[in-house]
Amino acid sequence: MKIKIELGFALLFAINTGIITLAICNNILHHQWINLPTNIIMLLVSIYFINYFTRIIFARTTEKADLLTEATELMVRMTSDMMCYSRKLVAKYTRRPEIQLDIVCDEEKYMPRYANDTDACMDLKIKIKEPDCYFLRPNETQVFSTGIKVSIPDDYMMLIFPRSSTGFKLNCMLTNTTGIIDAGYRDEVKLAITNFGTETVCLKDTQRIAQFMVIPRPHVNLNLVCDDEDFRNGDRGGGVGSTGE
Repeated sequence: MKIKIELGFALLFAINTGIITLAICNNILHHQWINLPTNIIMLLVSIYFINYFTRIIFARTTEKADLLTEATELMVRMTSDMMCYSRKLVAKYTRRPEIQLDIVCDEEKYMPRYANDTDACMDLKIKIKEPDCYFLRPNETQVFSTGIKVSIPDDYMMLIFPRSSTGFKLNCMLTNTTGIIDAGYRDEVKLAITNFGTETVCLKDTQRIAQFMVIPRPHVNLNLVCDDEDFRNGDRGGGVGSTGE
C-alpha cells in the first residue's frame, strides 16, 4: 500500500513537472519574464520530489528497480533537454540582436560609434578638409563626406537621420530629411546639409551631424484587388488629416 502511495506521488510530481515545463515555455514565448524564476524554482522542486519518492520505491522493490531506474533516468534526461531548450529560447528572445556590418573608414576619427549603450543609432561624423571649419550660410545646401563606405547585408537597409542637436542647436537638417542606403551601394556615404536658420553655422571636422541604424528590409509583394466592401473593411473614413489637427 505504501509503495502505491509513493508511486502515486512520483507520478503526480511527474505530471506537475510537465505542466510547469509548458508554463516556462509559455513564459518565454510571451516574454513573461516576471513569472519565469518562480516557475523554474517550482520545476526544480518537482524534480527533487520525483527523485525522493523514486528512491524510496527503489529501496522497497528490488524486482522493478531496473525498470524504475531507466524510467527515472529517461525522465531526468527529458527534463534536462527541456531546460536546455528553455535556456536557448531565453537567450534568443532576450539578447540584443546584432549584425555584422563591413565598413571602410578613411581615418579612425571618422569611425561611427554609439555615444551610449542604450542608443538606437550610431553617430555619423562629417569630413572637412583644411580649414577644419566650413561656414554654412543661411539657406545654403552643402554635401559633406563622412569618410566611410559600408557593405550592408542583402536583407538589410541603412536609415540616416539628423541628430536632435543638428536641428535644435544648429538649425540645420538633412536635405532629403531621411537618407536610405541600399544593400547594393558601395560608394562613400555622404550627407547633404541645409541651413534653414537665419545665421551662418560653423561646421567642424568630425562633428556629429547625423546618425544611422541598420534594419531588416522586407520584400513587399503587391496583391492587386478591387475597391469593394472587403477592401473597405476597417476604413476609418475621411481623407488625409481626418483624424485630427
